[in-house]
Amino acid sequence: MKNYQKVSLRVFISSAILLTFTSILGLGDFYVQIGIKRKILTYYEIDIILIIILVVTGIVCIGMTVEKKLYRVVINTFIVYALVLYVLHSFIVRIDTEYTEFYMENEGDRFFAIEGISSEIYRVRGGMFLQRIGDLKVEKRWQPISQGTYDVYWNEDNKMVIEYMSSGKGKTSREELNYK
Repeated sequence: MKNYQKVSLRVFISSAILLTFTSILGLGDFYVQIGIKRKILTYYEIDIILIIILVVTGIVCIGMTVEKKLYRVVINTFIVYALVLYVLHSFIVRIDTEYTEFYMENEGDRFFAIEGISSEIYRVRGGMFLQRIGDLKVEKRWQPISQGTYDVYWNEDNKMVIEYMSSGKGKTSREELNYK
């Protein structure tokens, strides 16, 4: 086994472990995001980067094991094609995503609304971890938080009450989200 193949295999395994870790966190509605305030890397982009690394190193690893050139070409072409479709789909879905930060007045807790196709509310935990606390029921692609058509109230029992316009037609809604 050549040196670059050993490195590729190690990177492949590391990426697979990291992707598994971020996926397990996602099951519990926790997400990793780098540069929350400046939107450097969202959790979707981190997953895309890990998948790209996984695919590229996987192609190198497949090149080590598959003997016939035709099989290698077919497998690698399929993998690259699937990767390109996945990345394009991810960027198209997230192209007009808005990030809006707001704070709990008394305690200084930070919250984010991530609005694209849907409106999701997250609590920032530990700097780079986001905990999903709920969704706002809105018309497709309506972004009430970034549009400024909302009010937030804090209850004594660790609940955030958000009153917002759920459509561009002036319909209002109310959500009560547990944030602790």
